[in-house]
Amino acid sequence: MLALCSLSFYLVLRFRARRGTLDYLLLGLVLGLGLLSKYNFALFALALFLAALLTPAWRAAIRDPRILLVIAIPVALFLPHGLWIQGHVEAATGDTLQALKVSEPGLDAFRRGLGSLAYEAWLFLTPFWLVALLAFPRLFRWRAQAAAGPFAADARGLLGRFFVVVFALLLVMILAFGFSQFKARWLEPFLFLAPLFLFLRGDPETWGRGRVKAYLGVTLVLAALVPALLAASVLGGSFRGKFTRLGYPLPAIAAQLRAAGFDGSRVYADHRFVGGALLAHLHSPAAQVPGVEFAPAGPDGPVVMVWQGPAEEPPADLVGILARDTGVPGDRLPPPITLRAPFLHSDREYEIRAVLLDTALLAALREE
Repeated sequence: MLALCSLSFYLVLRFRARRGTLDYLLLGLVLGLGLLSKYNFALFALALFLAALLTPAWRAAIRDPRILLVIAIPVALFLPHGLWIQGHVEAATGDTLQALKVSEPGLDAFRRGLGSLAYEAWLFLTPFWLVALLAFPRLFRWRAQAAAGPFAADARGLLGRFFVVVFALLLVMILAFGFSQFKARWLEPFLFLAPLFLFLRGDPETWGRGRVKAYLGVTLVLAALVPALLAASVLGGSFRGKFTRLGYPLPAIAAQLRAAGFDGSRVYADHRFVGGALLAHLHSPAAQVPGVEFAPAGPDGPVVMVWQGPAEEPPADLVGILARDTGVPGDRLPPPITLRAPFLHSDREYEIRAVLLDTALLAALREE
C-alpha cells in the first residue's frame, strides 16, 4: 500500500507541470489498486483530493473534467469487492473495528481517541524527529525558511493542507463514531510524508554538507538496525519468553496432520492466525473461525478442529460452528489429541489441541 500511496502523491505532484489524459488514467488506476490493498487508503485519497482542491497550484487539475476518470476507475475496480463486503461486513472489518475500540461518541471517547492519536503519531515519527532536530534545528522553527524554488513552495503548501485535512478527518472519526484507539501502523499512509514536509521547510543549500552527511549516516545505521532487531525478535524468543508469529511452528503441526491423513481437510480454529496458517499448509478448501461471517463449509469432507491453550475442551463457539456445518453436536465428538512442535530456534514446545474427524467417522457420528 505504501508504494501506491507514494506513486499517487507523485502523480498528483506532476499535475502541477502536466495534465495529460494518460496522467488522469494512471492516477485512477493507482487509486483503485490502493483501495483494494487496504481500506484506510480511502482516507489518504480523500485527504489528498481535498488538499489539492485547497491548493491554488493544483486547483485547475481538480476542476478539469478528466478528474471524472480518476473517480470512475477506482469505483469500477473496487465495485466487485464492495458488493462482496455487503454480505461480509464482519469478516472484512470486524477485527479492525474491534481494535479501534469503537464506543459511544462522547467526551470520554473523544479524550481517549485524541490521546491515542497523538501518542501513536509521536511513536511513529520517533526517532526521525529527534535525529532531524539534532541535525537541522532551524527546520523546526514556527516560521518556515524560504523554499528552494516555486515548485518546492507549492509542494510544501499542498503537504501542509494534506496534514490539516487528515487530522480533521481523524477528528471526525473520533467525534462521530467514537473511535478511541489507534495504532501507529494505521497512520503510515499519512505520516510517511512527514519527512518530506519537514525538508521542504528549508533550502538544502543552506543546511551544510557536514550536517547532511551526519543525518544520512545516522539514518542508514537505523535503517540497518530495524531489520536486525526484527530478526532478533524471531530468533530470540526463548530469551524473551515471548514468540512472534513467525516463530510459531504451525508448518510442523500441519505436517503432523498431513501424516495422519488430513491433507486437504476443512479447518475449524479458535484464532484467525492459526486457521489461516493451517488453511495454507493443509491445502484446505475452507477455514472457519468463530466471530467471522464466513459461508458454511458444508457437511462433506474430513475436518480438523484445533484450539490453543491448556483447556482440554474446545471453545463452545467453535463447537457451535462445527455442529452447524457438519451436523455433529459437541457431545458426540471424540476426545482431543495434543500436537506438539518446538518453536523456531527454541527448545520450548508449542501445544495445540485437535479433534480429527475423517469422512467415515463423520458419517458414523451423524447416524448415532
